[in-house]
Parts: sequence; structure tokens; C-alpha cells
Amino acid sequence: MALIRFLTLLLPVAAAGCITRDGPVSSVTTIEELDQELAKRQAAVSDLQADIGMTVEGLEHSGNFSAPVVVQPPSRMRMDAIKRMGPTLFTFTMDGDRFLLNLLFDGKAVVGSVKGQERKHPELVAAFAWLSERGEPGDVRGIEEDAADHLTVATRRGGVVVKRTRYERPTLFATRITLFDEGGAEIATVELSDYREVKPPEAWPGPSAWIPWKMTVRGRTEEGNEYRVESKMVRAYINEGLEPGIFDLTPPAGVPVEEAK
Repeated sequence: MALIRFLTLLLPVAAAGCITRDGPVSSVTTIEELDQELAKRQAAVSDLQADIGMTVEGLEHSGNFSAPVVVQPPSRMRMDAIKRMGPTLFTFTMDGDRFLLNLLFDGKAVVGSVKGQERKHPELVAAFAWLSERGEPGDVRGIEEDAADHLTVATRRGGVVVKRTRYERPTLFATRITLFDEGGAEIATVELSDYREVKPPEAWPGPSAWIPWKMTVRGRTEEGNEYRVESKMVRAYINEGLEPGIFDLTPPAGVPVEEAK
């Protein structure tokens, strides 16, 4: 029971780890402790740039893509904000509850709210399991651990389970996430590289140390077609000493923007 209580506290922060300049990662178990720790280290927060490759199969925009992605941390780097990027820290740039998809499919940048994208691009937001599980006021979340060392988070509304997500993990951090609908049918799976400290040798100790090396999303569209989206980290590095505002969240000039409905 003590382990389950500990994991309940840890789940919201497990997706991103802690940010450090030197030395070991600090141990925190609550958002309050995390806020305090990040306040001490705010000066150490730098912009993260990553080069990623993405393979898309079974969707309208299928093919191989690569792009540099820049994430500029918010001024108050609370893990809530990091959590909203979840395992896709290297894919999306967040601005409040909006994101810019840095990969340009067919020359278009997709801009919209996470909630608006869930229906239109489920293959690209399936990994927002942590965000999705916030639920509605009055929802009750329960966590169970089975003999195989897996965790299942169930969200109940009016006593009825409306959402279930299973975290499979050989370590403390989830390496496979499965999302289920209200009827118990599997919606999509998100497979991550081991969440232990895996990073390119040139990466600065910090956020990049906790980014998954690879993420694979599998699922089925409303039409019943199977799809697979695989993102691989090619290179990650921290840009230190950059002027504030050097990176913005707007699409490049001349790029048509598709507004998510």
C-alpha cells in the first residue's frame, strides 16, 4: 500500500523527471516539493533543441519526416506544464493549452488545442494520457498494481468507469501505455523507450535526460484502419545563454496553417 500511495504521488511527475545542471536528480514526490525545487533551479533552465525523425504508416499523411524541434520552457516551469507535453516533449511545443506541431505534413503546420485534436488526429495525441486523465470535476481516480508490476488507472464518474489506462513498466517509469474506451476496447498504445536516463552523449544533463529515446503509437482509425507513428530522437542538446524570445511558437512565414476544430 505504501508503494501504491507513493506511485500515486509520482505519476503526475514521472513523465519528465527533474531538471538539473550538475549532480544527481533530486528526489521529489509532490507538486509542492517540485515547485520549490524548480524555483531554486530556474536559472539553470535552458531551451531544448532536438532533431527527430518520424515514420507514419496507415494514415493520410504517411511517409518519413525529419525536423528540428525547439521547446522553450515557460517562466514558471511547474511539472504540470511539462506533464501536458508528456512523452511527446520533443514533438510538440506548448503555449497554454495550444500546441504547434513542428513537423510540417504536406507543407502545413497544425495549430490547435489538445482537446480539439483528440478527435481529428488521435494518432498524434494518444500519448497525452496524463493530460486526458485529469478528467472532470467530481471524477474519482483509482490506481491498482497487479502481480506483473503493471499499474492501471481507472477514472470513475458517477460510480461508473469511464476511462482506463494501463501503464506497463519494467522500471518505475511507464514504458508502454494503453488507452481504453468506456466499453473497455483498446483505443491506442504508446510504447516508449526505457524512461531511465537515456540520452545522446552530447546532451546536457537536464530535460533531455528524461526524454524517451523512441516513441511508437499504434491504433485504429474510426474507419478501422490500423496505423503506426514512430518518433525517434536523433540528437538532443541544450542551448544555453540564448536571448529570451529568440524562439517563438508561430509557424514559419508562408506556411499555411490548419486550425484544428
